[in-house]
Amino acid sequence: MSGLQIDSLIRRWIFPMVRIDREFVIPIGDGGIDRLRNDGSYDPLFIPFLKRFLDTLADPAWAPGSYFPAGWYRALRKSGLEPLQVQATQELLEPFFGGELHVNRLGRWRLGNHPVQGRVLQFFLRNLFFDEELGLYYVRYRVERFFERRYLHHESPPYRVVAVELGRRGTGLVLNDGTREPLVPESLWLDAAEELHCPVKPQGLPARFAGAPRWELLKDLQERDGRLTVQIAGRTIELPQRL
Repeated sequence: MSGLQIDSLIRRWIFPMVRIDREFVIPIGDGGIDRLRNDGSYDPLFIPFLKRFLDTLADPAWAPGSYFPAGWYRALRKSGLEPLQVQATQELLEPFFGGELHVNRLGRWRLGNHPVQGRVLQFFLRNLFFDEELGLYYVRYRVERFFERRYLHHESPPYRVVAVELGRRGTGLVLNDGTREPLVPESLWLDAAEELHCPVKPQGLPARFAGAPRWELLKDLQERDGRLTVQIAGRTIELPQRL
């Protein structure tokens, strides 16, 4: 079971999640398999079962989302069935499947076919993390005694700047997760659609400005000699454009 095998699934936003220690994670590469062997929670048949399971998910017919092969494996063993002999179907795996967590181009969240709004969205944003190894965002939360990760398929940055603070005490940003950060005017940039962005969080993750704060900063936008500039806190700031 190679890392390339799982990488190809991740590119389709399919995430095979297996509990190792006290957290559900993606068992990537040789290191992930070694952790499975050393965890002590799985019998020797589980690893060949997992490889067969991943081979099955390689079929394009499988939907994006999170799959939990260990749960299905235990259910088959409990039923007295031989896991390596049972063909996986979407119907059989329905209890061990979690719908895709998705952010569209407009910044709207959904889980499967259900919109994510209000308190649930704020919970997800407060528990949003970035997996630097995979280059993906995930929501981390506790399920009974264990932690689960729900990876995020995003067509636009999940972080949004919902307000800007411009005053004598300095400049700042308010993000959609309820946190505040300093505004660094030199870090602002425009994309090809002239949407305004800036880096946030310690990792410098991209955040897109919502309509009102975007207008607040770009209302005095000027173009001179092919350069775009704005006035922020009495300073002239050039806005690079990234296509």
